[in-house]
Amino acid sequence: MYLKSVKARGFKSFARPVEFAFEPGITVVVGPNGSGKSNIADAVVWAMGEQSPSAVRGATMQDVIFSGSDQMAPSGMAEVELVFDNSCGTIPLDFSEVMISRRLYRDGDGQYFINKSGCRLIDVGELLSDAGLGRDSHSIISQGKVDAVLEGRPTERRAHIEEAAGLGKFKKRRRRAERKLARVRNNLERLADVEEEVRVNLGPLKRQATAAERSARLDLQIAVARARLIKGVIAGLGRELSLAEDASRQAVERRRRYEKQLADTAAERRRTEELLAASLKEHKQMASLFYSVKSQQEGTEQRRDALSQRRRMLAQAGKRAQARKGNLQGQIERVEAELERARTDRSDGLIHLRKVEVELEARQLELAQAEAELERRRHANEEKNRRLGELDALRERCIHQLDYLAQRQQKLTADMERDTGGLERGRRELAELERRLDGELELLEMERRKLDQARTAATEAAAARDGIGSRRDQTTSELRRVSEDLKIAKARLTFISDSDRDRSGLPAAAKKLAAEQRLQAIIDLIEVEPGYERAVAAVMGRMLFALAVGDMEEAGSLLGAVREEKMGSVEFMLPGEAPPTARREGEDYLADHVQVPEQWAPHISDVLEGVRVVEHPLRDPGSAGDDWVTRDGVVYHAGRRLLSYRAETPTSLVLKQRNERRLLEEERRQAEQSFGKLEEKKAALDVEYEDALRRSRETEEAARGASMALRELEEALAAGERRQRILEQELELKENSLSHLGAEAGKIDEQEKDAREQLAEAERLLAQLGVEAGSPQGEESGFTEARASLAKDVTQLQIEAARVREREQMAARTLDRVGPALERLGDDLDDSRFRYAVYRRFEPVCERLMTVIGSLKSCYDQAIGRMAEQLKEAEGLSDKRSASLRELSRAEAGLQQKLSQASDSSTEREVGVAKLRDQMSEQEAQLEGLKQRFDDAGIDEVEAASAEEQDEVKTQLERLERRRENIGPVNPLAQQEYEEMLERQEFLAEQRQDLEKSMADLAGLIRDLTGRIESTFNATFEAVQQNFSEVVSTLFPGGEGRLTLVKPETDGADGVREDGGGGTDDGGGVMTEEEEEDAAAGISIDQRGIEISVKPARKTVRSLSLFSGGERSLVAIAFLFAIFLARPAPFYILDEVEAALDDTNIDRLLIMLRSFQDRTQFIVITHQKRTMEVADTLYGVSMGADGTSKILSRRMNGDDAELSGVETIGDEEPVEEPSRPATLAG
Repeated sequence: MYLKSVKARGFKSFARPVEFAFEPGITVVVGPNGSGKSNIADAVVWAMGEQSPSAVRGATMQDVIFSGSDQMAPSGMAEVELVFDNSCGTIPLDFSEVMISRRLYRDGDGQYFINKSGCRLIDVGELLSDAGLGRDSHSIISQGKVDAVLEGRPTERRAHIEEAAGLGKFKKRRRRAERKLARVRNNLERLADVEEEVRVNLGPLKRQATAAERSARLDLQIAVARARLIKGVIAGLGRELSLAEDASRQAVERRRRYEKQLADTAAERRRTEELLAASLKEHKQMASLFYSVKSQQEGTEQRRDALSQRRRMLAQAGKRAQARKGNLQGQIERVEAELERARTDRSDGLIHLRKVEVELEARQLELAQAEAELERRRHANEEKNRRLGELDALRERCIHQLDYLAQRQQKLTADMERDTGGLERGRRELAELERRLDGELELLEMERRKLDQARTAATEAAAARDGIGSRRDQTTSELRRVSEDLKIAKARLTFISDSDRDRSGLPAAAKKLAAEQRLQAIIDLIEVEPGYERAVAAVMGRMLFALAVGDMEEAGSLLGAVREEKMGSVEFMLPGEAPPTARREGEDYLADHVQVPEQWAPHISDVLEGVRVVEHPLRDPGSAGDDWVTRDGVVYHAGRRLLSYRAETPTSLVLKQRNERRLLEEERRQAEQSFGKLEEKKAALDVEYEDALRRSRETEEAARGASMALRELEEALAAGERRQRILEQELELKENSLSHLGAEAGKIDEQEKDAREQLAEAERLLAQLGVEAGSPQGEESGFTEARASLAKDVTQLQIEAARVREREQMAARTLDRVGPALERLGDDLDDSRFRYAVYRRFEPVCERLMTVIGSLKSCYDQAIGRMAEQLKEAEGLSDKRSASLRELSRAEAGLQQKLSQASDSSTEREVGVAKLRDQMSEQEAQLEGLKQRFDDAGIDEVEAASAEEQDEVKTQLERLERRRENIGPVNPLAQQEYEEMLERQEFLAEQRQDLEKSMADLAGLIRDLTGRIESTFNATFEAVQQNFSEVVSTLFPGGEGRLTLVKPETDGADGVREDGGGGTDDGGGVMTEEEEEDAAAGISIDQRGIEISVKPARKTVRSLSLFSGGERSLVAIAFLFAIFLARPAPFYILDEVEAALDDTNIDRLLIMLRSFQDRTQFIVITHQKRTMEVADTLYGVSMGADGTSKILSRRMNGDDAELSGVETIGDEEPVEEPSRPATLAG
């Protein structure tokens, strides 16, 4: 069996799927630091079920998931898959390949798979344990684990051997069996206690069963005697009940008549109350509407003021627009005049140019004719005079040209002087305009700041005004609401006061006596807690209208006066003492909710004391033994066994009205206080609102003034900027014109120079030819002079035509310049006219709005007047309905008094009937109870005892009951309990036998597991011990090494055994979780650890802690290879174990790898080149630019695999020196 491949995806630096294919032999993995080569070992450990993040070099288990890089996003999960070659059947599965994989997500969810089927972690552990693998296996020696072997406790080194021997699953099974044995032992002890308790209880139950049998016979005799007595009582009660029912029916008929009359009156009263409530509601709505309309009227007046202010603003804006329109019209007239002059100059120039051109054409024609005539005259003497004529013509042309150039020069000079002066004036004007614009800009910024400040102040003032207005509106609404509530409270108080003054429900005689003798009714003396009025009225009834007197003598004298004067019915309440009543803890008593003055307490306390207030009487277990009452009027008198329900009565109404009056008086007082405060608050808010409104108007006016000033400045600045652009354009034209004139003047100077040179040359030649010309020249002189005169005229006409063309061009440029300016001024004029027209159109709109607002104000005034009248009518209607309601209340109180008297009479009859029925029911219930209890005693056949026989039967019954009492209390279920207890004793005995058998089975299983663990461990330890000595002698030539078992109590404090001593490390008393669980459960296991002792050749070392790093690594490697030789694992992963070794010791390690590679598979992670030379397969791991690990692989040939330069050291003779072996025990 060997590790065939490792596939990883999203695990640490292996972000992309990667696969390492391994073969038997030695596979070496190389790569620079940080490339991720050690992640291969972490992946194998993690896939085999490692649960500690530190074991895979992480803080949390989620650290194994690829965390991302600059070029790649983090992975959502990590997955590692191990494939084992199982062709030899080491793993107990019927597969030639076994695949174990583990998957972990970022949310912490994880999964395990065996051959792609989901499984548990314990399944993976048990499967690998059979092959000598696991998460704690010695087959994976990661970085730092070499030193951990030496620094660990002896018990940890023992765990390496146990894991290699495959004892992990047996120890777990034994631990589970021992815990189960402890639980079974505890259950057995508890079962023994229960069985002893059952045995002790059997004797008393048997005696109770005998006594119960005797008691049952006496109970049967008592039941027969009692049945005879009960039947005799029932016969007598039946006769009395028949008479009582006839009297009760008559009382009920009389009470129903009064109830019908009272119901009609109450219905009329309710209708009147509903009408009164509707009237009050309508009055409240009308009042709310009245104040709402009044508020709208005030809003209309405010809008009228705002509209008047807006109209004044529009008038001022219209005036400004009119003034700006006149200013623009003046500017347009000036520009149009300038444009007209330019057009006139251009038109005149064009006319004059056409005249000059016509005259020029005529002169040129005459000149051509004269020249033709002269040519004819000269034809004869052409050869002779040709030269003279040419020279003369040349001279003339030069003279004329000089004259033309002189005139042109003068014209150019004048134009340049004119343009230069205009340019200077324009520049001065532009500079002055720029200075003025700068000042206006500064002024504009100041005005803008002022406008911002004014707007801010206006906004703040408006916000303050709105806030105060909102508060004023809220206060006004609150004031109206409080006013309406106050009116309603006063109306209700008036109604209640009238009813109280009339003393509704109080008999006429009581009213008269109370007024004459200054007596008080009980209802006037008490104060009832709200919500308990109906309960008190139900309990006390008509007693509330009784007059309180001091003693019987006073009551007698008053009663005599009533009878003499025939006042009518009256009741008096005499003082008394309440019977002592034991109160129940936590119960609610009616007396606690009634307040009575101390001098009158004796009159009432005996009536209310002991009466409980209950919520659910039918579910109250103690409701049948005491007097109780509910808050809605259901009352039960226990002494009379009378349960009754009292609907709304005059007494309860009076009590409620008095409570309501107290609440209404308090509400009225609070409302009056609130009304006064709200009026003061509203007056203050009115003053604040007027002040805020004034400030708001002032700030708005200031903001509007600042806005208008800013707008005027902006318009003036815009006009200045337009003038600046015009001046800049004019200056640009003049500068271009000066530049053009200067260039033309230069050309004229050059032309004049050339013309003078030609004239001088022509005159010189003419002087030479003058002598030769003689008379012919005289003849032709006339024609020459005429031609010269014509030529001069033509030249002058040409000059004039050029001058006219130049003036026409100047006029055209003026037209081009003035045209756009005129268009802009036209646009501004149109805008000003539009604004003026808009402002003029707004004036009639504002007038119409003012008219409409005036109409609205008059409408609001009329509506307010009508509403005030309607409010008065509504108040009158409410008063009428209140008076009608008081009359109905008085009538209803009289009917209620009559009904109460009829009800009391009916109740007394009903109480009598109910008592008889209750007594009969009780007797029948007792008889039925006897029948049910003694169904086989023949109770139905027992004869009733006659009046003469009842005394004899009572005597017999008393005798039987005394005999029953002598027996004492018995347990009627004793016989049944005795039989059940016997059955339970037998069941417990069977359970005890089952538990004892289970304990024996578990103890046998533990012995078997312990024997197998000990035998397997001892055999493995002996092999490891022998192999350790051989490996140490190979890695330390001439050295010695041994392994020793030590007990926990002999462990030292530092884990290092000194010179052959017996002290070893016990871990400082620190126990693993499993050891703590075992100690808590009282389970004892063999915890003997393993001590390592090594003595190198030619050295005297007292402690392994004094070894060098390389020597310590060799000792740890020797221990691990000793385990491997005893119980080879399918593969070994060595992660930089030779980092501390020199070349010689590396060669020794490599020799061991080569010698053992045919027995197992080695995967070596290294930096050493010498280690790479022994590889059958070489993997290279590097870190890519994207932050993920890349792999390369190469299969080495036979020559590459050979070691070169490795010295054979197995035959060296070790040098013996007297020394003491160094031993490591922890």
